[in-house]
Amino acid sequence: FVVKPNNIHTDGVGNNYILFNGYILGIEEHGMGGYYTGTSKLHLYNTSGTELYSANLESNENAIIPAFDSTTIVIGGSSGKLRVYSASNLSLQASKTFSYTNITPILCDLNADDTKEIVISTDTSVYILDASLITIASYQFSNTSLNLKSIMVADVTGDGKRDIIVVLETKL
Repeated sequence: FVVKPNNIHTDGVGNNYILFNGYILGIEEHGMGGYYTGTSKLHLYNTSGTELYSANLESNENAIIPAFDSTTIVIGGSSGKLRVYSASNLSLQASKTFSYTNITPILCDLNADDTKEIVISTDTSVYILDASLITIASYQFSNTSLNLKSIMVADVTGDGKRDIIVVLETKL
């Protein structure tokens, strides 16, 4: 496989490769349309393609969503489990299972304190977690006719701190 900088390479059968921090992060997804069965895996390769480390994820997990920086890899996905790995050796740092599925993590420094927080959402809530997956803050939408579609993080107020932007839709 060939991975170009700032690109994600997909091999067409459920595997994704992402170039970051001088390494290649490989995500082997199982349970996607019958290509693979068994346990999904996370792989760390050097740029010549030699595997350095691997870690098992959930059995038959699909829709694996990574967020990462030079020290941390956060994995969410269809199982409802959120995991934090060291980017240097894929050692598991923290794991937590939520009662909802399809977790899409965002890894960012929200308050400009040089510590990354993890932002996740459900249909009706937004959670801010630390690297140990302990909830720092959460917000529950009280209007049950609204459905949270997506979240983004950016400094929209110009104060040097990132803001959480929520996109909602009306449930019919």
